[in-house]
Amino acid sequence: MILCLPIFPATHCFGQDMPAQNDPVATMPAPGPPVSVTATYAADLNIAAGGSGHSGSAALGRIAILADADLQRLIGIRSAKAHVSVIDIFGTGLSANRIDNLAAASGIEAEPALRLNQLWVEFGLGSAGRFRIGKFPASQDFAVSDTASFFINASFGWPASFASDLPQGGPSWPLASPGGMIKLHPSHNWSLSAAVFAGKPAGMDTADPQRHDGHGFGAFNLAGKPFVIVEADRKVGGAATIKLGGWLHFNRFGVFGATPKRAAPNWSIYGIADWRIACAADAKRQLSVFVRATVSPDDRNPVPIYLDFGAVLSAPFKSRPDDTVGLAFANARLSPHLGPAISRSGEKVVEFSYSAALPKRIKIQPNLQLIVDPTDPAAFVMDRRAVLVGGVRLSGSL
Repeated sequence: MILCLPIFPATHCFGQDMPAQNDPVATMPAPGPPVSVTATYAADLNIAAGGSGHSGSAALGRIAILADADLQRLIGIRSAKAHVSVIDIFGTGLSANRIDNLAAASGIEAEPALRLNQLWVEFGLGSAGRFRIGKFPASQDFAVSDTASFFINASFGWPASFASDLPQGGPSWPLASPGGMIKLHPSHNWSLSAAVFAGKPAGMDTADPQRHDGHGFGAFNLAGKPFVIVEADRKVGGAATIKLGGWLHFNRFGVFGATPKRAAPNWSIYGIADWRIACAADAKRQLSVFVRATVSPDDRNPVPIYLDFGAVLSAPFKSRPDDTVGLAFANARLSPHLGPAISRSGEKVVEFSYSAALPKRIKIQPNLQLIVDPTDPAAFVMDRRAVLVGGVRLSGSL
């Protein structure tokens, strides 16, 4: 579980209440005060063993303050709402400081900072949909598997391929970008989403975007050429959701090994399936599975192919109806044009997680991850050793 609340209600058949793994997001204001404020938190303790220099421990956390305003009730703008969120990130990330791999062991790993995370206004379009403008991440609305969001490893949120291939990781945790998004509902079973963002979330060219935009205001410099992402979402039979999408980045990306040097825009396509394959007589005990894949050109992307899949079971024990358990696998395959890469097979992650509900809206989530062939995210050099990570997450809301 992480620091987020759902913007668009998701059909979590296993009881998971967060559609996007890595970003705090807003809720639609409930009847009551026209302005609501929520505080959420998450803290991870991770320990790694195995691999030369990879062993060690790290603790990190995140506190988020989220405010939502019903603009119709406040100032009379019909079907409009506003959202702002501020996050405090603290501690040390295990992947950045010990493992040095693509798929961070914790989805909340980031440089310590007090940061403006989101600032946007959204307008309802009647039954047709909604339009949003402001600063927000693409990773909470696009390429999201509702089932995969249960897991702790960052790659089960914003895919490791997108984080590796896009400038500064793309508009995802912890760097949201200014942009505009429209979400339409042509029918009960279909929704269509499209968004355009500033191409460089930190608002500048820098080798360390999180440090150079430490407080979240640099994004308003609108650096980089546009990043466009679209997605079609289809509900099938009430138990399954199929998503197809893709993105286009208009920056010029260098082509590996090209002589003379060439550059071209970049793109990717992706598909996601979430569905229930079995449900017990007890409505709370349900099994959900997911599969997600991304594909992009291997001549300009270090991770041109990405695949993850897994299963999540809610209420695994009758005495624990609010608990959840899951097992998932991810593989970020490397481009054959990367000279230093030892193998195209790329980095693999296996995660086993158990989320136990505690009193007072608190959850504790112990997890075990096996990271095979960890790959340096800067040079894309693989380490042929495996790293075992044990961790626990404590999270909740105030």
